[in-house]
Amino acid sequence: MRLVFSSRCGRVRLTNVTVRNAGIDWEHANNVYWRHMVRLLSILSGFIAAGKVYTSAKLTIAGALAVRLCRTRNFGESLPNYCYC
Repeated sequence: MRLVFSSRCGRVRLTNVTVRNAGIDWEHANNVYWRHMVRLLSILSGFIAAGKVYTSAKLTIAGALAVRLCRTRNFGESLPNYCYC
Protein backbone atom coordinates (compact mmCIF):
# COMPACT_ATOMS: atom_id res chain seq x y z
CA MET A 1 0.00 0.00 0.00
CA ARG A 2 1.28 3.48 -0.79
CA LEU A 3 0.08 6.97 -0.06
CA VAL A 4 -0.71 9.02 -3.18
CA PHE A 5 -1.45 12.74 -3.30
CA SER A 6 -3.17 14.36 -6.25
CA SER A 7 -5.31 17.37 -7.12
CA ARG A 8 -8.38 15.21 -6.36
CA CYS A 9 -7.46 14.84 -2.66
CA GLY A 10 -9.32 16.84 0.00
CA ARG A 11 -7.36 19.76 1.45
CA VAL A 12 -7.28 21.59 4.79
CA ARG A 13 -5.78 25.02 5.39
CA LEU A 14 -5.66 26.20 9.03
CA THR A 15 -4.32 29.61 10.04
CA ASN A 16 -4.11 30.65 13.71
CA VAL A 17 -6.32 27.74 14.83
CA THR A 18 -6.18 26.59 18.47
CA VAL A 19 -7.48 23.24 19.74
CA ARG A 20 -8.36 23.07 23.44
CA ASN A 21 -9.34 19.62 24.66
CA ALA A 22 -8.22 17.02 27.20
CA GLY A 23 -6.12 15.15 24.60
CA ILE A 24 -3.87 12.30 25.81
CA ASP A 25 -4.25 10.66 29.21
CA TRP A 26 -0.59 11.13 30.22
CA GLU A 27 -1.05 9.13 33.46
CA HIS A 28 -2.41 5.94 31.79
CA ALA A 29 -0.04 3.03 32.54
CA ASN A 30 -0.49 1.24 29.19
CA ASN A 31 0.50 4.13 26.89
CA VAL A 32 3.10 3.11 24.27
CA TYR A 33 4.04 6.41 22.66
CA TRP A 34 6.36 5.14 19.91
CA ARG A 35 3.52 2.93 18.58
CA HIS A 36 0.93 5.69 18.99
CA MET A 37 -1.00 3.39 21.31
CA VAL A 38 -2.21 5.96 23.81
CA ARG A 39 -5.42 6.49 25.72
CA LEU A 40 -7.20 9.60 24.49
CA LEU A 41 -9.53 11.60 26.70
CA SER A 42 -10.85 13.70 23.82
CA ILE A 43 -9.97 14.03 20.16
CA LEU A 44 -10.48 16.31 17.17
CA SER A 45 -10.84 14.28 13.97
CA GLY A 46 -11.89 15.05 10.46
CA PHE A 47 -12.75 13.46 7.13
CA ILE A 48 -12.42 15.46 3.93
CA ALA A 49 -14.08 14.00 0.82
CA ALA A 50 -12.18 14.04 -2.46
CA GLY A 51 -12.06 17.47 -4.03
CA LYS A 52 -13.32 19.33 -0.93
CA VAL A 53 -11.42 22.18 0.72
CA TYR A 54 -11.74 23.32 4.35
CA THR A 55 -10.25 26.67 5.35
CA SER A 56 -10.31 28.24 8.81
CA ALA A 57 -8.63 31.27 10.32
CA LYS A 58 -8.57 32.77 13.82
CA LEU A 59 -10.59 29.91 15.31
CA THR A 60 -10.60 28.13 18.69
CA ILE A 61 -12.03 24.60 18.82
CA ALA A 62 -12.94 23.39 22.32
CA GLY A 63 -13.71 19.81 23.37
CA ALA A 64 -14.04 16.61 21.35
CA LEU A 65 -15.28 17.06 17.80
CA ALA A 66 -15.53 14.99 14.62
CA VAL A 67 -16.06 16.93 11.39
CA ARG A 68 -16.95 15.49 7.97
CA LEU A 69 -16.87 17.42 4.71
CA CYS A 70 -19.06 15.28 2.50
CA ARG A 71 -19.80 15.30 -1.19
CA THR A 72 -22.97 16.97 -2.39
CA ARG A 73 -25.32 14.71 -4.32
CA ASN A 74 -26.07 17.07 -7.21
CA PHE A 75 -23.72 19.53 -8.84
CA GLY A 76 -24.72 23.08 -7.92
CA GLU A 77 -26.88 21.95 -4.99
CA SER A 78 -27.77 24.91 -2.74
CA LEU A 79 -27.58 22.90 0.50
CA PRO A 80 -24.32 23.09 2.46
CA ASN A 81 -21.89 20.28 1.67
CA TYR A 82 -20.74 19.71 5.25
CA CYS A 83 -22.10 17.74 8.16
CA TYR A 84 -21.16 17.33 11.81
CA CYS A 85 -20.94 13.79 13.14
